[in-house]
Amino acid sequence: MSDAPADKDWNIKFSTIFPLQDIQSLNEIEQRLSMDSEFKEKLAKRISSFRGLDDATFMKSSLDHLFSDNIGVLISFTGRKPSNAVEKKYAMKSSMLYKLICVVGRCRFTHFSEEKTEKVTSSWLRHLIDRLKRSAALL
Repeated sequence: MSDAPADKDWNIKFSTIFPLQDIQSLNEIEQRLSMDSEFKEKLAKRISSFRGLDDATFMKSSLDHLFSDNIGVLISFTGRKPSNAVEKKYAMKSSMLYKLICVVGRCRFTHFSEEKTEKVTSSWLRHLIDRLKRSAALL
C-alpha cells in the first residue's frame, strides 16, 4: 500500500505553514515539535529533502524554506538585541526547529560542523534587511 495520498496531504500542509511569517507561527511549530512526534518525523523527512551538497548550503536552503525574511528580522542567533532595539529577539540557536535542522544535517553530512552552520545562520539573519530592501525595490 502506498503513502502517496498522505504524502500529498503533508506537502499541501507544509506549503501552507512554511515559510514561517511571524513569531506566533514559530511558537506554534515549536509546540508541535515538542508534543507531536509524527509531525516532527515528517518535518525532518521534508527538511532532509532540501538541497545542499554540504552542510553550509544545506543550512542556507533550510533557512530559506522554513523562515520568511519578515520573521527573520525578529530573530537573532543568540537572542541578543541590538543596542537600539526595544525588545529582545527570538533566539534561533535554542529553537527546536533549528535543532531539528542540525539533527538532519548531522545525519546527512558526516563532517557536519556546528561552527560552520552557526556562521551560515548568523550571516543569513544578518543579511535579511538587504533581502527585504531588494524585494521592496522590485515591487
